[in-house]
Amino acid sequence: MLIFVSRRAPCLTETAARAGQQPSDATPVKAIDDFQLTGVAVSIEDSAHAAVESGAAVFDVLTNSWKYTATVDATAKGTVMVTATAMDNPGNTGSLSASK
Repeated sequence: MLIFVSRRAPCLTETAARAGQQPSDATPVKAIDDFQLTGVAVSIEDSAHAAVESGAAVFDVLTNSWKYTATVDATAKGTVMVTATAMDNPGNTGSLSASK
């Protein structure tokens, strides 16, 4: 996922539907900002829109991206929707969803 957050309204430009479905599956999130990102939150829902899990992504300096590691086995859920929300220092947010 690529999320662009600016001091203006957030602009989303690209997504990759690589949603983690098993524990230890990492969901990469590429977030860009023209000021300073303060964090990325990830939520995973099943096809009935019930929450499977959520949490904070961790910044990986080696890949220059944020990564969220799944902790719940969602393979029995079928399709899941992963939503990543990036926050910047002025308080703006940008969100992007991908299903798998």
